[in-house]
Amino acid sequence: MENQKSLFNVETAQSIVDRIKTEINCPFVSATISTLGGKDNVSILVAISLDPKENWTNNIFENSRYRRFDIYNNGKIKNFTSSKLSYIRKCTAKSVDDLLTRLNKAMTIF
Repeated sequence: MENQKSLFNVETAQSIVDRIKTEINCPFVSATISTLGGKDNVSILVAISLDPKENWTNNIFENSRYRRFDIYNNGKIKNFTSSKLSYIRKCTAKSVDDLLTRLNKAMTIF
């Protein structure tokens, strides 16, 4: 049985990934779907860098100013690692538009 409070599910996750890739205002954005917890616990893994790929020392993502996020299907956003940027608090997106706004805002906080 599908959770009524889900922001997305396994069928709609790809459309969210596509929006993340096109609507996040950063030089590098990667987003992938994870079903590691099963289809009912689908999540989206996001990696965002403020630096273009060609500026990364030794072409290593972790040498840039970056953040990685887990986005759970219930809307919870967790910044689980970052470099040269302070961590942001966990938060919950109320809609896909809110999610995109929060991700864009997170990349402006140093």
